[in-house]
Amino acid sequence: MKQTKKAVSLLLVLVLLLGALSAGSVCFAAARGQCGPEMYWVLDDNGLLTISGKGRMTDASTWENCASAIRTVKFSCVPENIGAGSFEHCVNLKTIAIPDGVKTIGIQAFVGCTALESVDLPASVEKIGSKAFGGCSALKSVTIPEKVKELPPYLFENCAALTSVTLPQGLSEIGFAVFRGCTALKDVYFGGTRAQWNAVQTEDDNAPLAAATVHCTDDNQVKRPIIGRIVAAIRRFFERILSLFTRR
Repeated sequence: MKQTKKAVSLLLVLVLLLGALSAGSVCFAAARGQCGPEMYWVLDDNGLLTISGKGRMTDASTWENCASAIRTVKFSCVPENIGAGSFEHCVNLKTIAIPDGVKTIGIQAFVGCTALESVDLPASVEKIGSKAFGGCSALKSVTIPEKVKELPPYLFENCAALTSVTLPQGLSEIGFAVFRGCTALKDVYFGGTRAQWNAVQTEDDNAPLAAATVHCTDDNQVKRPIIGRIVAAIRRFFERILSLFTRR
């Protein structure tokens, strides 16, 4: 009887294990696969994801079953893009440096990376897909490369820890709800003049952006004449006082 119970229990464990494997919920150490026609990945047992090869990355999370195991990413190559949804819900990924040469960041590439605190976007990036960093609730600051002309809808939606963002001079449009839910946003550093900033088309549902302080390149130039006038006024005041004493 006892042996029968043990056999049943063992069979039950095997069934559950096979079910987990078929559902793709188990990621073994040294998992590997392909993430593009000529792109490959390997994940070691320390959570290091190494990406190699050449060309374009697939627009899919090819390591989806291992997403939560990824802690750091190393590029031993320069892909043309970061595929759409590539790092979606990699909840233990804290930082990532994208190599110079990458031109596009796909739609929802890092959505739901709740531990991501910083991301290094290279100067080569020209286009970023919508909601690429949506839900990155630990992201604190980000610099948008100079070649990016538009911020797509929902780009930083619900990035609740985002306090500052640096935007390029050539920016022409900020899409719908780019900064929705960015309740900590305080400073926006714009690479152009105040007039250029005022010309940027901003879509609706960007209340945190409207409440933030926008710093433009000519702000100091505007302040200097004001300070100069104050100094001149003080100088004239003392000159008048001095002239009164001189007349006496």
